[in-house]
Amino acid sequence: MTTRFPVAASAAFVLLGGCVDGAGQSPSLAPRAIERMRFDPPAQPEAPAPLPPDSGLQVRIDGFSAALDAADRGFTTALPAARRAAAAAGAAGSESWIAAQQQTTAVEALAGQASAVLADIDSLYLDRANAAAGGGDPAGLDSLRALRARADALVTAQRQAADGLKSRLDR
Repeated sequence: MTTRFPVAASAAFVLLGGCVDGAGQSPSLAPRAIERMRFDPPAQPEAPAPLPPDSGLQVRIDGFSAALDAADRGFTTALPAARRAAAAAGAAGSESWIAAQQQTTAVEALAGQASAVLADIDSLYLDRANAAAGGGDPAGLDSLRALRARADALVTAQRQAADGLKSRLDR
């Protein structure tokens, strides 16, 4: 056992000798050049630019409301005839069934008008909400939210009515 200690001690002195330069000084603990470089985190994306006050916003909201009313009137006018045609439809491929299909297609196209208005309202609402989140003017958001709820209810009711017509014809 006594022979191992001198071998281990001499190996340790040889290995530790590599840490000291020839002048007997230890390596410098000062930061290396790469450690002095700054690595800043990536810049945060800029918030959306606030929209300028929109004096025509109420005009646009009123336009959307009028377009919803027109889409509802057209749908409500065409729906009773389509229901009568679907109720009177014969077997698939018959003349009465084809006429009912055409009426149903017309009603679905009219329902698409309300869906398009809803999409426009959503787009404007999101633009205004993003701008308000970035410090812009939140004016009109409550009106748009209420109009969007009305449009969504209208679109849902029209889709249900159109789906009811289609289910009658798919029997």
